[in-house]
Amino acid sequence: MPPDALRRAVADAAQDMQAGRGRAETVQVAADAVRHLVPGCDIAAISVLTRDGLDNVVCSPPSAGAPGHPEPGDGRSARSGVQLVDDLQYEIRQGPCHEAMTVLETVHSPDMAAEERWAGWAPTAVRELGMHSVVSHPLRSGGKVLGVLKVYGARTAAFGSDDIELVATFAAHVSVAIAAATQVEQLGDALDTRTLIGQATGLLMATYDLPADAAFAALARTSQTTNTKLRDLAAEVVRTRRLPDA
Repeated sequence: MPPDALRRAVADAAQDMQAGRGRAETVQVAADAVRHLVPGCDIAAISVLTRDGLDNVVCSPPSAGAPGHPEPGDGRSARSGVQLVDDLQYEIRQGPCHEAMTVLETVHSPDMAAEERWAGWAPTAVRELGMHSVVSHPLRSGGKVLGVLKVYGARTAAFGSDDIELVATFAAHVSVAIAAATQVEQLGDALDTRTLIGQATGLLMATYDLPADAAFAALARTSQTTNTKLRDLAAEVVRTRRLPDA
């Protein structure tokens, strides 16, 4: 792709990622974009740190895969393969994504089959994915690590220096988009929680003939004594119209 066209494509992709979507959809848009922007990329994946660990979003092209390996066009197979090799990375603490998130720099391997840095990981990755090249770059915003962007190529030496620089550049756009989408979701969750607690407080006021402060105090006290999150308890009160121990 000519340089001017590439710059326009990156700008268009960055704008598309900032279209006010939720985090999951933003990450999928980003994975789709990087797959089509980076020459030689056969599987693009983004791992995002969540409360439950790393969540993978995989984008693959609609073309045939290597015999005996997941079809690149089969997103489900590619996702399970990437998840398997990622789980192994963090279990044994070696591999390009683990290293990228540790050293906070781009990590590149042109031939994973001959890779000596990750002897416990690379053979499994080649076997499970049928990929031989990888570039991983950490996703960061405001000093916080958000996850990692990685591109896999079926050929050895699939990525040149320009491709590696493109991955790093695009990772910066992805980081900004994910951080923004996460903040929007968190604000939405906080608003939903506040609304739910307000509804539960109102129901307790009506059910037990309590003033607002006493109804909220009863809700908070029950949350503590039952070791239940206030939001979860409020949802139960809205459903049952009473406190669980009443």
